[in-house]
Amino acid sequence: METVFWKRLTALCAERNTTPTGVCKATGLSTGSPPVWKRGRIPTLAVRQALGAYFGVSADYFLSPEKEAAPERERSEAADKVYFALFHGGEEITDEQYEEVLSFVDYVKAKNRKKE
Repeated sequence: METVFWKRLTALCAERNTTPTGVCKATGLSTGSPPVWKRGRIPTLAVRQALGAYFGVSADYFLSPEKEAAPERERSEAADKVYFALFHGGEEITDEQYEEVLSFVDYVKAKNRKKE
């Protein structure tokens, strides 16, 4: 039986056209973890926070059984600066690229909080 965590993770991966192993590689998490998660183990809060930062959702989102959608991001002034910096190269970036950059920023912030 699939856990809520696994269902949420795989749904988010499908939206991004990636896999749980791909997300682990991108975030520096162990690539051996997805098979363990698929069998029902729930990752630690720190791991859920790293995954949440990557996808732009809270760590709690992965455990919430409600059928709520992943929250939409609002573009902040800082995010607009990131968008401008990426666009300034001459080619317009896609929404997916923009979201990936924002997710990485969230991941770095979560990682730095973890160090503190």
